[in-house]
Amino acid sequence: MNMILEEVMESINKKKLVSTLIFFQVLILFFILTVIFLNYNQIDSKSKKAEYLEKFSAYQLSDTILDSDELKRLMKQPDFLTKIKIFYGNLENSLDEKYIYIFNQSVALLNFGEDSQRKFIYGYESGIETKGSFYEKQDGPYYSIKALQMNKQAFDHFGIDVIEGEPFSSQDFENKNNNDNIPVLLGSEYRGLYQVGDTLKGRYLFKKFTFSVKGFVDKSTMVFNSNKRELYLDRYIIMPAQQFNGAPPNKEDFSFQQKHYLQLINGEIFSSENEYTVRNKLEQVKNRSQFYDMQLLGANSLPLNLIFSAIQENVWLLGLVAISIFFVCVITISMMMVAKLNENMKNLSVHLISGATLNHIFAYFLAEIACMVAVPGLISAFLYTVIIDVNLSSYLVFLLFGMCTIFLLCAVPFHFKFKQLQISTFLKRSE
Repeated sequence: MNMILEEVMESINKKKLVSTLIFFQVLILFFILTVIFLNYNQIDSKSKKAEYLEKFSAYQLSDTILDSDELKRLMKQPDFLTKIKIFYGNLENSLDEKYIYIFNQSVALLNFGEDSQRKFIYGYESGIETKGSFYEKQDGPYYSIKALQMNKQAFDHFGIDVIEGEPFSSQDFENKNNNDNIPVLLGSEYRGLYQVGDTLKGRYLFKKFTFSVKGFVDKSTMVFNSNKRELYLDRYIIMPAQQFNGAPPNKEDFSFQQKHYLQLINGEIFSSENEYTVRNKLEQVKNRSQFYDMQLLGANSLPLNLIFSAIQENVWLLGLVAISIFFVCVITISMMMVAKLNENMKNLSVHLISGATLNHIFAYFLAEIACMVAVPGLISAFLYTVIIDVNLSSYLVFLLFGMCTIFLLCAVPFHFKFKQLQISTFLKRSE
């Protein structure tokens, strides 16, 4: 065994440049396989979520308050806020369907003005982001930052994964005693800019709040509603759609809660029932709440065809890339080993004369192939463990399978070539 290892090291040292290039080629292959593994896990996760949502239709709710004069009239009624709170509570708890509230409403953060942070500004992706800062009653500067509000059913329904910190709890969706401190989750691209436990000062619907960072959501987390077919949360502040249980202590809080609840009731019902059944359930909630300024716009199919198409396309592309790289590596290693076999006939003849067998020589070549595959594989496994460490056991099985596959695909054609050689060929080359 020691003799074989010595021969392998000697062979590698003789062709240092070629061996180094092979090592790097295989290492790059494993890096690309790592990317494929991570992407496949992400695709698989989306596929499972999409399959779960496939049975649902989305029924958009909309208030029937058509103009500002009617809105002002309703907001002046003493019991309007009470009614709308009761109606929203019944949507959440008494509808017997999933009431999903996801609303894209920016927040104004205090002193958030670095040029490198422009990607978090509201409207950045569409090219119409808010330019510069603004002041509210000589207080500022404030910057309009992308934010998303969602109720607990939406948070649970879409399975928002938190990679650092803690997810929202049931208590986070309840605001008792008009607390001005709101827990938030941040998109993955906020990591490094803030940490769990940090606080941000800002305004939401013109009311001052302190936003406490509770955690960071996983990369490429996606949600959607009828207005946003694909909304990735990487650059968003995610807020719980809170219910304010206490009576507003002043005029400012009263106005804020009215605006807040008027947004909360314009969500969607995700249901597998037909439209007649959903309308009937909504009418029961309206009657129970004594709130009638609400209508059901109708059913919309969820954007799952796009998701499934993207999943299928990505799987094909990843498979094509993986197969191409595998063949390049296998062909390169196989050609190099055949070239070494032809170049080292004289040395191999000396081994045969000294008592070695063809099996010993073949084992030496197999050991060299194994070394070329194993060393980059171990480096990849080490770096993955230190840097990424996601689904580690599955990754190690995937990596081991890749290493064994490359080894076998390289060994089989070399074995075929080796079997074609006769022992007399070695002895003649030694003369």
